[in-house]
Amino acid sequence: MSVRALVLSVLLVFISCKKEEKSHPQPPTSAAKPSAAKVKPARPVVAKTPKAEGGKTYRVDITPPKEGKAGEDLVATVTLVPLGEYKVNQEYPTKLSATAASGVKPATLVLKKKEAASFSEKSAVFKPAFVAGTAGKYRVDAVFKFSVCTEKVCELKTEKLHWFAAAK
Repeated sequence: MSVRALVLSVLLVFISCKKEEKSHPQPPTSAAKPSAAKVKPARPVVAKTPKAEGGKTYRVDITPPKEGKAGEDLVATVTLVPLGEYKVNQEYPTKLSATAASGVKPATLVLKKKEAASFSEKSAVFKPAFVAGTAGKYRVDAVFKFSVCTEKVCELKTEKLHWFAAAK
């Protein structure tokens, strides 16, 4: 075998090894920092809520009422927060219709935007209140109709919600 053939075969082996390294990258060492593209953004934290609805355009948070006494108001908080460039549609007839289990008054409660605790483009907050006649745990079901918009598009939404209220 000539020197020239030997050099060419060593060079071919070296090139093929480099191609394999490129096609099968090694995992980063502990000293290497992950790229920014691989890091997932943190999700918003919703404290003490049994249910949070929404997606990329809005979030609905439910804060159930604190345990109270029978005969007193049990007040929950339902908050609509638009995300990104979306805003709460001020023209839409936003409405929260809640129905409580038997033994709770009123049995049905409808809150429109004029009865909201606050209503702006940045958020809408409703505080439905029920009174339990006797001690116990009660389920409240609700239908929340609202709209969120950007400059170009509006989305009409209906969310089915629920929470629990307890009275001693």
